[in-house]
Amino acid sequence: MALVGRFDIIDRFAVGGMADIFRARDTRDNSPVVIKRLRADRQSQPDAVRAFHQEIEIHLLMQHPNIVRAVEAGSLGDREHLVLEFVAGHTLADIMERAGQVNATLPHAFALYIVAELLGALHHAHTLAVDGMPLGIVHRDVTPRNVFISYDGQVKLADFGAVRSARNQKQEAVMFGSPGYLSPEQAEQSALDCRSDVFAVACILLELLTGQRALDVAHLPDSEVLSVHKNPRILLDTNLPDDVVTTIARATATSARARHPDALAMELEVRESLAALNLPVDHRAMKLLTRTLFRREYAASFVPPLPRQDVSPHS
Repeated sequence: MALVGRFDIIDRFAVGGMADIFRARDTRDNSPVVIKRLRADRQSQPDAVRAFHQEIEIHLLMQHPNIVRAVEAGSLGDREHLVLEFVAGHTLADIMERAGQVNATLPHAFALYIVAELLGALHHAHTLAVDGMPLGIVHRDVTPRNVFISYDGQVKLADFGAVRSARNQKQEAVMFGSPGYLSPEQAEQSALDCRSDVFAVACILLELLTGQRALDVAHLPDSEVLSVHKNPRILLDTNLPDDVVTTIARATATSARARHPDALAMELEVRESLAALNLPVDHRAMKLLTRTLFRREYAASFVPPLPRQDVSPHS
């Protein structure tokens, strides 16, 4: 189709609020990658250009097995792009939907394992520093759509397009994030820190365990959505283990001061709850689960390498 540097573009498979997302192959070894490029209609918007440049800078700094890896960044003309590893698998939202089709939720041990891995990724991002100076990163859009489970059982946090850092505390006219996972302070457009992401993860954990949204705002008029997030009333399933209920209740407290101080503190509690179940779950168990739920898709994922073609430069 076209070339971006040494990468062959296969197709554009998604259009986000800020960027076009392409599938491509590295011409050096024919490995699949994803290329994220700022949309053409956003090029004239300084805030959008600045935010995308910040996403690139931050993503290149992060090195964690549970974060989608940045391969490199580059530009053609005045358009920057970010090359990311291709995760062969499915989003956590897809996995919950597929489980729901057979009237099931994920086993508790799997839910706890996924969330523990996710919290480890977030702690890495939250504590990222340059020259000893913390960047103060907040993801701001931790949702099941931005968590991937690969066919090899790896949990991967993706999409840092809404990231906020201590370097960029400019008041924004548009609120970033996804309804159903916004912390109260995010809905208020107040100052944020890592505890805002902790709130979102707790919402995901409850959804994984019960099959129900912690904050179900899908059918509410827009005028009511933010008020639900500003004063969350989250009903906890009393059939869940007491320690898990306690963790979720703490992490979803309206006041950030009442929550876990950081993602690591919540991760330790979740791993303790997982250990108490005495059910060994690791990436190998996740691999089996994912390949079983998506048996046909996994079989179809084996495709022969694309032949090299003469292509014109992509701009």
